[in-house]
Amino acid sequence: DLSIIDINEYIKCFDVKNIKDKLIAKKPRKFKNIIDNLESIIKADLHDIESKYLDFCVGFTKEELKFLENTFNYSYKRSHNQKFINFFKKLNIKSCPFCNNNHVYFYEKGAGKFNTLATLEHYYPKAQYPHLSLSFYNLIPCCSTCNSKFKGTVHHVGNILHPYYDSFNDRAEFKVSIGKRLIKKNIDLKVNLKENDKTDFKCINTIDRFQLDKIYKQHNDIAKEIWNKAQVYN
Repeated sequence: DLSIIDINEYIKCFDVKNIKDKLIAKKPRKFKNIIDNLESIIKADLHDIESKYLDFCVGFTKEELKFLENTFNYSYKRSHNQKFINFFKKLNIKSCPFCNNNHVYFYEKGAGKFNTLATLEHYYPKAQYPHLSLSFYNLIPCCSTCNSKFKGTVHHVGNILHPYYDSFNDRAEFKVSIGKRLIKKNIDLKVNLKENDKTDFKCINTIDRFQLDKIYKQHNDIAKEIWNKAQVYN
């Protein structure tokens, strides 16, 4: 529920002045666009990110991109900044919005130390877009499997469905096929996930990127058991 997030409070989680000072000290002319728009970049919704701020790192060297990534220091803030994590905890996401298969947990452990099993997926990867590494709408709570194992080394760079803005339910559907051989009401049941539109590449990329069709095929036996029990215990 994005309506409960006060984006102006979110930005207070960070020492914006400190980030700006480091950028100014390093390369004030090269990083000028980021310095001048830093607050807006952190608060920007996906539309503003894509229309106004996405190309701010175009032409930067690997060293400059790495410097920006280290300056924004997302990894440290995620591990040590409780206020930062609390904003994503407020969304009350219980299962991964990409696979809807694994749980997402936030919890506290130890004296003043904040831990979480949830990861935050950068819709636009922080290595390529380090200036977006703290932008709220570029960060999506998800399971570690979707954030690492299936993401691989090839960046999706925005070409998958964004859970905050795109409805997967309207763009793909499960299709169930039932075997012809019925034995005492038991059936052979297969569940498949397919995109509704062959030209909907964002949906196709999402299914492929997170291997959703293969994941849900692993649940064929569970679906079959539920179906068979429903026939016996109706």
